[in-house]
Amino acid sequence: MGNEIKRCILLGSAPVEDGAVFDAFDAKNAYRICADGGLDTARKYGILPDLLIGDFDSVRGSCRKASKRSA
Repeated sequence: MGNEIKRCILLGSAPVEDGAVFDAFDAKNAYRICADGGLDTARKYGILPDLLIGDFDSVRGSCRKASKRSA
């Protein structure tokens, strides 16, 4: 195994006012985890999550509807 640095970004429900954080940290080259409403942030900035965690009670849109139907 090489000495490459593994990166991870965790998106939560905290509001992100602008996408400047994603300029400094390239989410496309990281393992992306969205917790609950962090899925909304990911959608807003075009980030595809690798992992979704939580009960999704703060997620807006179709993911929340789908999770309620399957519960």
